Amino acid sequence: MRIYDEPIRIPVNPQPIPSRDLEKKLLTYASAAAAAGACVLAAAQPAQARVVVTHTNETINFQKHTKLDLNNDGIPDFAFASDVQFCCSTDLVIAPFKFNQIMGDYLASALASGVTVGLDNKFQGQKEVMLNAFINRTSGTTAYGGPFQDVQNRYLGLAFHINGQLHFGWARISNSGSGFGVTTLTEYAYESVPGKAIVTGATGDGESSDEETSQATPTTKSLPPLLGVLATGAAGLGLWRNLE
Repeated sequence: MRIYDEPIRIPVNPQPIPSRDLEKKLLTYASAAAAAGACVLAAAQPAQARVVVTHTNETINFQKHTKLDLNNDGIPDFAFASDVQFCCSTDLVIAPFKFNQIMGDYLASALASGVTVGLDNKFQGQKEVMLNAFINRTSGTTAYGGPFQDVQNRYLGLAFHINGQLHFGWARISNSGSGFGVTTLTEYAYESVPGKAIVTGATGDGESSDEETSQATPTTKSLPPLLGVLATGAAGLGLWRNLE
């Protein structure tokens, strides 16, 4: 029998020593994973909302088709125009270019300050009446009306596109004087984040652009996203071609 001077030592789960090349690869992989994670986190951050406001004082000329460019990119989004109906009626309207839309249903909604304009509201992709004159052929008198007749600081709710993405905006309108009077565009704005609602009169800093506020909520209907806008916008193409 053989007698051992020292006990036999058996290694338990021996760990291989990584080579320097393997260490470099592991470090490279870890760095790449960390960078990718940072990119994902950055992409997950929501875009910063910003209401872009333009102050103006422009008399609207319906006869010459005054154009409205909400984001001031040189591409008109809407136009104010005169539209003669039959023999005895004249409508002063706002008309959308291409697939843009207006809040309302035949008559453009004259919104007070503090009303939300967004996906839940009812929009139309065709011209909307702001002012109307009807001549009574029997008496020869003319009756004037429309949602923007003799109002101060009322808002149009607008939906339009920037690079194919849907944005919401508003335009502040005042009308005074006899008959059609003088209609003035005093301010307009849009929300920079696609699909995000905007509040009429809001300037983005928690303030309202005028003192008039309202808790009234307009009649609403579900407005589909971009595909719905494209589908309904075709109705405005005829007048849009005439306005170009």
